Amino acid sequence: MTSSATWKVGRLAEASGLTVRTLHHWDTIGLLSPSQRTTGGHREYTEDDLVRLYQVLALRSLAGAGYHRRLSRCWCRSDTAGP
Repeated sequence: MTSSATWKVGRLAEASGLTVRTLHHWDTIGLLSPSQRTTGGHREYTEDDLVRLYQVLALRSLAGAGYHRRLSRCWCRSDTAGP
């Protein structure tokens, strides 16, 4: 995949094992928002978004049954500060 390639939400959901509804919800709460949208408003995820998706999935996996939205929101806010 090149850096200019994007993923539509359905394709990303299928590849990641998540549902479209989950990705839409994560966008709504700011956990994983797509970097781009088409002129029609459709979500387009970039390679950087895929990296973030797998970070979220890893965090959820590590936390197991104790996964909590507040933890992910704190991580989400702290991650926006950049390196």
